[in-house]
Order: sequence, then C-alpha cells, then structure tokens
Amino acid sequence: MKYSIVTVLLFSTLALAACGISYRNREVKRFIGRSQADLYTEYGRPWSVATDSKGQKVLTFEIRWTEDVRTEGESWTDSSGVTHHNPPSVRRETHVEHRIFTIDPNGRVIKARWRLW
Repeated sequence: MKYSIVTVLLFSTLALAACGISYRNREVKRFIGRSQADLYTEYGRPWSVATDSKGQKVLTFEIRWTEDVRTEGESWTDSSGVTHHNPPSVRRETHVEHRIFTIDPNGRVIKARWRLW
C-alpha cells in the first residue's frame, strides 16, 4: 500500500509538470511561420536581440512574475524533549521566463523555445 501511494504522488507531480511544459511549448510554437511584427505586437520590445552562427536574428523576450509562497507553521520535539515551533510564513518568489525566437531573413519565425529560471 505504501508504495502505491508514493507511485501515485510521483505520477501526479510529473503529470502536473508536463502540463506546464506542454502549455509553454504550445505558447511559443504558435508563432512559427508568423512575422517578427507579430512578436512585437504580442510581447513588446525584446529583452535582447542577437545573431546566431548562421546569421539569423534571435529575439529573446523576458517575462517576470512574482508570487507569494505560504508555508504552514510546524512543531517538532527534539531528542531532549524540547518542543520547537516554526511560525507560518510568506515569502515572495520572482520567476523569470525567456521566450526565444529565431527569425529568418524574410522576417518570419522559424524556431521557438522557452526557458524558465
């Protein structure tokens, strides 16, 4: 029974992570074949513009968001019998995502990928 619960929890975690990955892949891949102007309309000015080894333009758009992460308080008793308490807390986490697009000489998106920091 113990192993089946662990297996279910592991599978659930992997499934949820896959949903986020699938969403982000669809989000950036929808621009393949579209114009560079469409990227500017959607994301504004790029965070960086570079040229790859083939001489193609690479646009990187940075997306940032911050969220509050709450932790519940916890108590434990050490080996000497003393009870310790950690109060509930809230911390702010900042996430950074890069959406990276390769542009061909005609101004069309030919490659799209993302990176989460």
